[in-house]
Amino acid sequence: MHRHKSSGNMLLDIFIPIEVPSGSVYRKKRDFIKEFSLVKKSRRHVTFLKDLVVIVKFFFEKNCHSDIDNMQKTLFDALTRSKYIIDDKIVKKVTAEIKENVGIGGVSLRVYQYNTMDVFNDYF
Repeated sequence: MHRHKSSGNMLLDIFIPIEVPSGSVYRKKRDFIKEFSLVKKSRRHVTFLKDLVVIVKFFFEKNCHSDIDNMQKTLFDALTRSKYIIDDKIVKKVTAEIKENVGIGGVSLRVYQYNTMDVFNDYF
């Protein structure tokens, strides 16, 4: 199991093969949120209540036509509305990456428990 340097225990590790919408495309955003809800129901995950570290990779079959901050906003809306997280303000650290021309679209998501001392040690 991969262990992120600034984290405690891994809480979630999923890949959802779905077209990643930009923040402004309502229908695609709604479908994206719905997909997260279906995955959560099928895996019986609890809602995360405490501080988190999120590592996300957005995969695109071809080129990406959106910017990373809009995709993160859509992702956090999906995580909140599907009740993976109680509120996006509990996300204390995010690492996000866009992977283009990989032949499949989707989102790879890892969520870890946030550890303040590990984050402090990253800077010294």
